[in-house]
Amino acid sequence: MHIVAVVVVLMMAVAEILNGVLCVLTFLSANFLPFPLSNIC
Repeated sequence: MHIVAVVVVLMMAVAEILNGVLCVLTFLSANFLPFPLSNIC
């Protein structure tokens, strides 16, 4: 298998996971902080 292809797929998966985490943090900050973060999702 091509190592580069595997690395690209893993980076895409990590980016999707980080995007989900940022969405959750945005939701929590909107509930618990007086100043919600900018809408990332």
